[in-house]
Amino acid sequence: MDATKIIRQIAFPLLGLGILALVIPELLTGNPNSRVGGALTPSQTDEAYRDLWLSDAAGAAAHLTKALRADPASPERWADLADAFVEGDREALARLCIDRAVAAAPGLPHIRFRAANLSFRLGDTRRGLQESAAALRLSPDYAATVFQVWHRLGGGPENVFREAAPGAGVARDYFVWLTSAADRAEVAQVWKLLGTSARETETLAYIDYLIAQRDYPTASVLEATLPRPDGNLLHDGGFENLQVTAAGTSGAGWHVDPMEAVSAEPDTSMFRSGHTSLRVRFSGTNPEYRNVTQKVVLSQGVYRLTAVLETQGITSEQGITIRLADMNDEHHFSTTQAITGSQPWRTVESTFRVGPGSSLVAISLSRRASWGFDTPLSGTVWADDLRLVRLREGS
Repeated sequence: MDATKIIRQIAFPLLGLGILALVIPELLTGNPNSRVGGALTPSQTDEAYRDLWLSDAAGAAAHLTKALRADPASPERWADLADAFVEGDREALARLCIDRAVAAAPGLPHIRFRAANLSFRLGDTRRGLQESAAALRLSPDYAATVFQVWHRLGGGPENVFREAAPGAGVARDYFVWLTSAADRAEVAQVWKLLGTSARETETLAYIDYLIAQRDYPTASVLEATLPRPDGNLLHDGGFENLQVTAAGTSGAGWHVDPMEAVSAEPDTSMFRSGHTSLRVRFSGTNPEYRNVTQKVVLSQGVYRLTAVLETQGITSEQGITIRLADMNDEHHFSTTQAITGSQPWRTVESTFRVGPGSSLVAISLSRRASWGFDTPLSGTVWADDLRLVRLREGS
């Protein structure tokens, strides 16, 4: 086969010809003994990747060049050959193949992500960030994978924001992802980079992160920046934003831990105000239940909690309450009056005093386990309009 025929077969003629000539000179001489004549069979493709696994980059490049000649318009083939060149420390050729793969399919997210991965392996952090950002723009499904790459290989938050140039939405999602994966310094740095683009969702995620880190003073300062209608220190006291996901029921501010024989979910057919309430249904067990919880950091003072509850068929002598408890002192708690049986919407309340400093307080829908083994809990409770307000001294 002469060079002119090869040029016609390659979608990117001059570049493709140059790469092939450098890797497999026999392609240009028509050597009949060359092992790269004709299209690759599936077993030969497997052999190429086996060569890579065995660190035989030259052997892999030979096979993959053959595959490229058979399908010169394929971005996958260009990326495959780039992989072989990266493995063989042939940086210039690897970069050319990466360019050709992207040029052949700039709109395919998996090709852009492969280009990112290859670039990182070459030590080209800038292009790695740019290509991974392109993959994410093309497909949000890449978010978790891209964020992990940015976190591990991005060269720090400032470099990620400069080179990947994530839009405000992606930057916020990246921050929320980091709160479950990064150390405090990195999370704080990204929070600072977010600046005024941070919304309530990101603020709540950061508060949760700070609480987990036991940095209550900083969490308290951030909580003070959140909008508090009528002075209510609870977020979404009406459960309007509670959602049921594959991982369970959750919402900004509220955390619902699943429990066997108990369901907790939003109910749009029964509510005291707004359009939704929280419905918790018990199915004949005897649980110690505190699984619907919101945590807040409170400074010294006296606070009043109110809630509106409705019950239907709540059995056993241990009724449903709303509980406030100091997370650092299990003996310091307060509960509203317990409700059993079937009761229409009813307001319950309790007061709670916080001593000097800041305290992490958990507000939970609660039921104590019964002492009687033959008194399982059944029935349903609806909760709505939870409010936690600070009382003035003397009130």
